[in-house]
Amino acid sequence: MITRKEFLVISSASALAAIGFLSGCSPDPRKTEQGSAASNTSAPAPDGKQEPKASTASKTAVVCFSATGNTWGIARKLADAKEADLIRVEAEDPYTEDDLNYDKNCRANTEQDEGSARPGIAGGAPDLRVYDVIFLGYPIWWGRAPRIMLTLLESVDLAGKRVAPFCTSGENGIAGSLGELKAAAPSATWLDGKRFEAGASSSEIAQWVGKTE
Repeated sequence: MITRKEFLVISSASALAAIGFLSGCSPDPRKTEQGSAASNTSAPAPDGKQEPKASTASKTAVVCFSATGNTWGIARKLADAKEADLIRVEAEDPYTEDDLNYDKNCRANTEQDEGSARPGIAGGAPDLRVYDVIFLGYPIWWGRAPRIMLTLLESVDLAGKRVAPFCTSGENGIAGSLGELKAAAPSATWLDGKRFEAGASSSEIAQWVGKTE
């Protein structure tokens, strides 16, 4: 077996408090990455890194943005199921609890309302050229993917790659987030996406992974 590296793009020295988000129809984005703060049990290690694990030399990557850690928990289980490389995308300007507040004037809400907003990625976009299949993970914020996902997709070439999107959300499904993502990477082959709750089991995740093959 070949050691799988988990590539991380890091902007924050510490994980944010476990606060979920609601999107779209709900005014409270803090429930979007699912449920309540108590549901977040998958925060990364203090340095943002995970221990490397053995894997096959598959050309598959799980690429994830997660402000509170809930989506990251799903990403880790998914990477285990696929024996894939795990890449964490983080904001150049880290999101604080106030940034994710339900107030309409909070940073996250303002970014979602501004179609041109493209938050920077710490260290720049990851190099995805070696991968054939990419599982793309993110929370749902106000019914859509965070704008940093557009920053990512507009910064990499996904031509000919298969992209399987997944999200975490307290209520909203994934469908409303896909239009902007597909428009940002039209040359990719987009597979059916999946919404997970933060506490989704490894078996549930593996079942969906099997359907993407």
